Amino acid sequence: LTELQQDPQSVQHRKVLLSGTYDFSHEMILRNRRYAGIPGVFVITPLILPKSQGAILVNRGFIPARDQAPEKRKIFQKEKEVTFVG
Repeated sequence: LTELQQDPQSVQHRKVLLSGTYDFSHEMILRNRRYAGIPGVFVITPLILPKSQGAILVNRGFIPARDQAPEKRKIFQKEKEVTFVG
């Protein structure tokens, strides 16, 4: 994150390996979206990075509008710790 904060252009379009813990308590949704003609939302969840005081917002994907309530979204909150390439 230090390199990103100092010179954002230098890391643009680079692949990164991210590891961290999802903070589901601060999850948010982008409403009024469509995917394949189905109304729904995109789920955005902060990924807390270890050894850092920062977080990265991760678009975890589309869910149908009927599943957007916080209690229904819990079925999509299985893994807290993740590693992926972004």
